Amino acid sequence: MYLRRLILAEGIAVFIFFASALTGSALTVAWDRNLETNVTSYTVYYGRLPHVYSFSTNVGNVTQVTLDGLSPGLWFLAVTAVTDNGEESDFSEELQFEFGNPANLNLLLLGPNPLRHECKTAFVDPGVSWIGSLLGLLGFATNSHVNPDVLGAYTIEYAVNILGLSITNTRLVEVVDTTPPFLATGTPANRTITNSLPGEPVAVDFPLPEFADAYDGQVAVGCVPPPTAAFPVGTTQVICTSSDTSGNQAQSSFTVTVVDSPQRTLSIAVSPDGGFAELTWSPLGYDWIRLQSANIDAGSTEGSSMVWESVNATVTLSDGKCKVTLPLSGGGRIFRLNTSAVLGEP
Repeated sequence: MYLRRLILAEGIAVFIFFASALTGSALTVAWDRNLETNVTSYTVYYGRLPHVYSFSTNVGNVTQVTLDGLSPGLWFLAVTAVTDNGEESDFSEELQFEFGNPANLNLLLLGPNPLRHECKTAFVDPGVSWIGSLLGLLGFATNSHVNPDVLGAYTIEYAVNILGLSITNTRLVEVVDTTPPFLATGTPANRTITNSLPGEPVAVDFPLPEFADAYDGQVAVGCVPPPTAAFPVGTTQVICTSSDTSGNQAQSSFTVTVVDSPQRTLSIAVSPDGGFAELTWSPLGYDWIRLQSANIDAGSTEGSSMVWESVNATVTLSDGKCKVTLPLSGGGRIFRLNTSAVLGEP
């Protein structure tokens, strides 16, 4: 197993080493030869505790040794280089090896498995390792073909060949969409509307807000209550919801307030000859509005029933009051101002 390259003390060249398990209780350790010609031998240190080496062996001027008679369990190893004048380098980076554990022959997946990855974001393969930093030098082969722009499940296969031993592992990557849509346009502003008659609901139309999604693009939206719905007197919250194909939801809201109009009071004055009735009423505070015409309901009794007749009349504004004059024909009449009064321009 490779460890990363180390610089040894006193200018002794760098070397790397790796280990592989053989059958029985033997462990083979190998490393690259130093380039310096005054390095004449190497010493392998090993023991059961980190940085505490109970055993050592000078293997001469070779770069591989097999350690026999090792009992199962955790071992720690390091190597030094020795020059012709007896100078010895510092220990290499320590190698940890659990001898007799089949897991040593497996590639260790870095990161979770299965791995959930958010769509439309760059995918970085966490990779694998094998007993420390070995693969940083050896490298490994992989068939990684995860497409982060397409939802679905992907399988990555890893493989490395060490001393003729092929070691493999696989990882499942799930490209998912967990990000809700976002508001692409502003939410309609809160609005206040006055009804025409006290207690009467008002149909209110409004544009739907637009939502977009990183994966689906523009997505549908629905509002409750919907546009053109009849809104009662008071404040109603409108909630607009958008969902993408993965079930993620986003919402925005605004309010519609229907203000109750004041009660209109009609005053009636009948002409001396009884042929006309003059109706007057307050313009409900719309001081800047000139009423051009109004729809008046005129009611008369026929037997036990009240019969209403709709009459269009010209409205004049006099002394701050709206006034219409209507003809009277046969019998008493009751008048009411219809909801379809037409308001003129200011």
